[in-house]
Amino acid sequence: MSKIANKNTLSFLQLSQKIDNDTENLFGSLGTSFTNEEKPQTVAHAIANSKLPPAEKALPCILTEVHVIVGAGLETASSVMRLMVYHVFSNTEIKQEVREQRSCSARNSD
Repeated sequence: MSKIANKNTLSFLQLSQKIDNDTENLFGSLGTSFTNEEKPQTVAHAIANSKLPPAEKALPCILTEVHVIVGAGLETASSVMRLMVYHVFSNTEIKQEVREQRSCSARNSD
């Protein structure tokens, strides 16, 4: 796969595969109904224990929902970071203050 994807795309695909594996392991270890009260409850548990039709509780549907939630969280964080970087680099005063704080922090860590 690394021959057809750059490093960032490969990292994303590996994360996606890990999410699938973790969710499949959770699904398999608890059974399709996810009715194990001793384990922490997840979104997958909520879907599996809901009143949705059985077809919507199947592993492929649960995987899709998990990916949507993870993707939304990643996109939200990246949007905030992108906006922050834009404002830091477009404002000379803020950029200078960040550099000074970074220099001070680096000196204090020695």
